[in-house]
This record gives sequence, C-alpha cells and structure tokens, in this order.
Amino acid sequence: DYAIPPLSEVSGVLRFSETGARSDGLRFAALGGAGQLRIQPGRDGRMQFALAGGADMRAATRQYLPWLAPHLSGHSEYRGEFVVGRELESLWLESSLQGVDSQLPTPLGKLPAQALPLRLDLTPEPRQGMRLAIKAGQTLQGQFWLGEHGQVQRGALRLGPAALPAAPARGGLAVAAAGERFELDPWLSLGSGDADG
Repeated sequence: DYAIPPLSEVSGVLRFSETGARSDGLRFAALGGAGQLRIQPGRDGRMQFALAGGADMRAATRQYLPWLAPHLSGHSEYRGEFVVGRELESLWLESSLQGVDSQLPTPLGKLPAQALPLRLDLTPEPRQGMRLAIKAGQTLQGQFWLGEHGQVQRGALRLGPAALPAAPARGGLAVAAAGERFELDPWLSLGSGDADG
C-alpha cells in the first residue's frame, strides 16, 4: 500500500496470540530516518499501530508528493497512528516540521528553526480510493481524493485565511487564497520541478 512506506532494519520482539500481534516497540528505518512502532490488537480483528521517529523531508515527499521534493530539505520528528482491518482503515501523522527548510512559495516558505505544525489524515472512501486531509498551521488546509496509486483525482485547497472551497464533483482542484503577499504564479510553476531534487 502506497500509504505505508517500506520499512527496513526492523528489530524487536513481536508476540502473537489468539487476538493478534502485539509489540511494545519495534525499531525500524523508513523515509530517511529511524523510528519505533508499537502494535496492539484492536476490536473486531483490527490491528492498531502507533509510530514515532524522525524523517528526512525530501525522502518523505518523494514517497507521497514527489513534485514538492525539490523544494524541501532537512529532518524533523513525527508521530502517528494507523488502523488496519482487512485493509488500511485510517492513518494520521503529525509533525512540527521544525528542522525543515522550505523553499515553497509564500505562505509555506520557512527556515529550519521555525515550526509549522503539520497534520495529515488518510481515510478510505467507498468506491473512491482514499481521502487525504492536510493542514499546515493556519496557512494551508486541503482535502484530496486519491486514486488507487495515490494520484490526485479531485480536491480543494485553501492558502491563507480563506475558507476551504468545495471540491469539484467530477475532477479538478478548487483553490481559495487570501493574503496581501500571496502570488499564484510561483505555485503554478511547482509541478515543473525535478522530483529527484
């Protein structure tokens, strides 16, 4: 599943019982950093996973938003949880983004010492793939409907203090922006960058 990044260098104790698997802390490497994963059985056969660690921002954006990768660098801590039944049921991740250098246009450009709280929520949508909700401080909020391989099919995005617009019903992206310093042209040119950085 593209939503869960490949893990390597996994170590620790994993216990199995009639209710499922459990671990107090598996260590792993992923997204250019190291982390720890706790596992416990949930209700109705579901499995609950809690993770925390650090990630290289360029590696993380290559996994999920490759067109942003050339514009971000640095390392930041994160935490999150995901629930798996027969398939992924929900996933959320949070990070302060402190330690990340962002060369994105205003209002998302930042220095490594600055924090910009980020929250991602990924949930399945019946017959519509996945829905990704994203919020970065008070400067950005969005909802995106993703296809089978993570491609954006439709969505809505706000930049600045604007209200989040309604997403188009049949594809496309609705954008609302507000702020004295907002310029559209730099954002329109982002997709032309080299995702390999």
